[in-house]
Amino acid sequence: MRSAFLGSAESERTVSDVEGRTYVLTEELAGGGQGTVHRTRQRNELVKLFHSDGALRSASIRRVRRMPLTGLSVTAPMSVLEHDAGYVMRFQGDMAEIACLQLKGRRTHPKDSWVDTGGLGRRLLLATRVALVIEQLHSLGLVYGDLNPGNVMISADAEFDVVTLIDLDNLEYVGAHEGPAFYFPFFGAPELATGQASPSFATDTFSLAVLMFQMITAVQPFSDGGAVREMMPKSPEFDAARRCLVPSVIDPEDNSNSCPRYPVHVPEHLMSPRLLDTLSVALGSGRSTPHLRPSAAALRAAAFQAWSECITCEDCGWTYLHSRTPKCPDCSSKSPTVEVGIGFPAVSTPMHRFRVGTGTRTIDLALAFPSLALRATVPGQFLIRLGARQGSIRAKADHEDRVRMPPLLKHGDQFEVAGLGELTVTVGRA
Repeated sequence: MRSAFLGSAESERTVSDVEGRTYVLTEELAGGGQGTVHRTRQRNELVKLFHSDGALRSASIRRVRRMPLTGLSVTAPMSVLEHDAGYVMRFQGDMAEIACLQLKGRRTHPKDSWVDTGGLGRRLLLATRVALVIEQLHSLGLVYGDLNPGNVMISADAEFDVVTLIDLDNLEYVGAHEGPAFYFPFFGAPELATGQASPSFATDTFSLAVLMFQMITAVQPFSDGGAVREMMPKSPEFDAARRCLVPSVIDPEDNSNSCPRYPVHVPEHLMSPRLLDTLSVALGSGRSTPHLRPSAAALRAAAFQAWSECITCEDCGWTYLHSRTPKCPDCSSKSPTVEVGIGFPAVSTPMHRFRVGTGTRTIDLALAFPSLALRATVPGQFLIRLGARQGSIRAKADHEDRVRMPPLLKHGDQFEVAGLGELTVTVGRA
């Protein structure tokens, strides 16, 4: 059989797909037990090369191409390579491996790397988006099957928070799996490693919880535990750890594998109580009891709620949870008190102004007409509901329109609200 490789140099291998297109491979992007993913000279296309079982895997890719993936943040396969050597997937060229979030160096307080890659706020939002993709797949009856850092790509620019899942080899409908399940060390659910179960929503959510914890804390919840670090790499104990058959670093009932040191902050400072509790269940009792694991939707909601409590320190750029501390954990600057003014150009009443203090969690404000209810989760981050009070002379039906203002408001920000026109906001330090 003629090889699918046309070039001879390792750095300039060329492969062809069954439709006659050729692809020049460049750097290896990710690798695992099933194959390697490569960038190509075509900026928006990746190629995965199979290690073995090419015919079986190519048949699986052909099935994936028929799945309802339109609109999801996944790199759906475009074509299969000749001789079942692998497949081609479309890819956004401005994406980077999630490994770019890893902290550089071994400093006790790696501020530069943490802030440059988006800090806590971006990590929480990226974790939310990964969970959302898994939630959407599950809503279609699909199991991802192989969630690990090598399969998650994020925006290369720290100003953005786009997430894409690549490598859909193991994507299948729930209950359709036949044969042995693929298992990624330190990320796969224990029941997969022991052969007691097939890929399912519960195995996906276990891997999702592991990934989210690592993204947010920069600590792998199994391999970075104190007990695992002391194990010999080829010992039976270490093999059990690779299969997640040991407690995680946040197991509330067993601290035998607790992490000796967190590179940024302990989880209690990086997560809201809701998010920490959700992950503790997933990686604690849920590790050995799959039906106790939170769903992808629950993990997504908890991560998003934590993100909504993040504010950015105006002095040093550090992002932190205002609900956990009233001061910046990096420079100790006190969270600002914000004064917000809200007015409607079409209404002759004066601008209504009020203050949101450092310790404030929620504020509700209602005006005569149009009625306005404002809830401030933290200073500078607001959710607004606009409507009309019943009984007002010019009353009309309540509007369910909600305007979510950005975390950092600027003087003169304007928002269009259906039925009520333009809303203008002024912001200043009180």
